[in-house]
Amino acid sequence: MSILLLCITVNVMIAIIFKLFPRFGINNFQAIVFNYLTCLLVGTFQLGKFPIPQDFMSMPWFPYVCFLGLLFIAGFNFNATATQKIGISYTALVQKLSLIVPASIAILFYNESVTTLKVAGIIGAILAIILIQLPARNKPVTASVFKQYTWLILGVYCIAAIIEVLLFYMNVNGISTGSDISVVSAIFGIAGLTGFIIMIFNISRGKSEFKFKNVLAGICLGIPNFYSIYLLLYLLVEGWEASVLFPINNVGIISVAALLAFLFFQERLNLFKWIGLILSIISILLISM
Repeated sequence: MSILLLCITVNVMIAIIFKLFPRFGINNFQAIVFNYLTCLLVGTFQLGKFPIPQDFMSMPWFPYVCFLGLLFIAGFNFNATATQKIGISYTALVQKLSLIVPASIAILFYNESVTTLKVAGIIGAILAIILIQLPARNKPVTASVFKQYTWLILGVYCIAAIIEVLLFYMNVNGISTGSDISVVSAIFGIAGLTGFIIMIFNISRGKSEFKFKNVLAGICLGIPNFYSIYLLLYLLVEGWEASVLFPINNVGIISVAALLAFLFFQERLNLFKWIGLILSIISILLISM
């Protein structure tokens, strides 16, 4: 349980760092690119040597990490666009509800345990995420906006779900293990290389301007980001069921982030958010039984 709490903590750190970006005028994309490159350095430090082997293209996990690396970059772009078009609360809501897919697949196709309490807990977690992430009434998004950006919403949801399913699939089928730093580092390395090429292209065409503060922001983001994936994979290989891990992890991140936003960023918690927070605690207890 302590590793799970650490996993939730580093994810909340990521949310807080992202929240601070606008205050310092950080270019999100540049920070994300340097975040991925920082993750590669963290993997090197963790392993004591460069983590990606020379024959990595012959490894059984190579096609998976390539696809995941590209998904990470694509996911960022979808999330950034969705945040601009429908708001950060709705985007986070859609992203975290992705827990439904890996939890369902784990139960239906991998024979993970299913009890009345667990199902009630998963449903409660979904409701808690919805209640906590619903924006205030003075920030509504019309049905026409949702209809216009249905493709964007589906993109955010599907990318988040596919990433979680692939991480689960790689572990349960022995393609990688939670202790395999090479896999985690390769995912971030491919994402960083792809993003770096796009960043240089944008700078050369005058679409963005390089600033050193974006590098520093990326470093701050990269350290917890590396462990957010590493610890998730570690927990899966340690025997945590996906139908338990993903709901608890996602609802835990949303709940703790909301509390910290209330305590340190003066964000109001309305009645629905308080109900969601209480429901999140009940849901975690039910899923854990």
